[in-house]
Amino acid sequence: MLEAAAYGERRAFDWGDWLALRPMSELPYYQVNMARRSKKPSYLEIAAEHGAAIKWVRAQIEARGPLRNRDLAGTKKVDSYRGGKDTALALFYLWIKGELMTSSRPRFERMYDLAERVAPKEALVRADAAAAERFHALKMVSFRGIGGIDMLHHASDAPPDAARVGKLKKRLIAAGDLVPVGIKGWRGENFVRGADQELLATVARGDVPSSWRPLAAPDRVAFLSPLDVVSARGRAKQLFGFDYVWEVYKKVELRLWGYYVLPILWGDRLVARIDVRKDEANDRLEVLGFWQEEPALARSAPFAEAFRAGLRDFLAYLGVNGLKASGPGARALRLLAGA
Repeated sequence: MLEAAAYGERRAFDWGDWLALRPMSELPYYQVNMARRSKKPSYLEIAAEHGAAIKWVRAQIEARGPLRNRDLAGTKKVDSYRGGKDTALALFYLWIKGELMTSSRPRFERMYDLAERVAPKEALVRADAAAAERFHALKMVSFRGIGGIDMLHHASDAPPDAARVGKLKKRLIAAGDLVPVGIKGWRGENFVRGADQELLATVARGDVPSSWRPLAAPDRVAFLSPLDVVSARGRAKQLFGFDYVWEVYKKVELRLWGYYVLPILWGDRLVARIDVRKDEANDRLEVLGFWQEEPALARSAPFAEAFRAGLRDFLAYLGVNGLKASGPGARALRLLAGA
């Protein structure tokens, strides 16, 4: 679905050091980022040292159409995690600069093409730098719901200049774009978008805004991605008292739960976590551990029904039919799953 939206319908684009898809309508603001990023010392070094390769790669794509790294024979070996030849560095540099964009990703491998042959003409117009700063600041707060703009330099690829960020905050507050909020127990500055003040007031009264809809229906649980905004980066503990850390990058002996543990959401509660592995050879999902926050829920008929419905959805999504449970909580899981 993501590939169709991004590379078929051209509704999104990927760019940056970490894999993320962004709406194509946001490209004018990221044009500012691209110009700034390409002027960083490390990229200026690539441009200076591999100028001939960069010029040749661009000419090849212009003449031949979309190309992969493997389609270009480098003339010089390089020692870089971006690739082992100068043409790989050239592709990466032109992509960072915004001259090339990802045309498609067959088997997860990038096909690069000229930006003007990928993005709509209107998306290739660079936004004003001030407008881009405002966009990134509001997007950051919007993403968190309530939060700071302390990572603005990361989002906008501008140097972490405290004076610049301070002036930006003052402008956004004066314009009503950002409203400072205080939250008991939270440190640092936090803001809500001016446009979201009414939503915040509704929540503060103990009501739910009419425009909101539950992420998970009460008749089924949802298995959340490790990087879901609900639970990632310590938010689950801060907001819901659910202590969750994705342990993929931890050493085995330091893992408390497991390699690929997913939080389980039921309605508006994080009720459990599950360590899973897809066993394609045996057409099943392996559960290596299952931990409930509230063990008494296992005796709740509505929860058991919701769990079974969510599990069916998850198995269908993974394209497997069987289930094998072992490790902590295996008996409770089998009872809930009716296995």
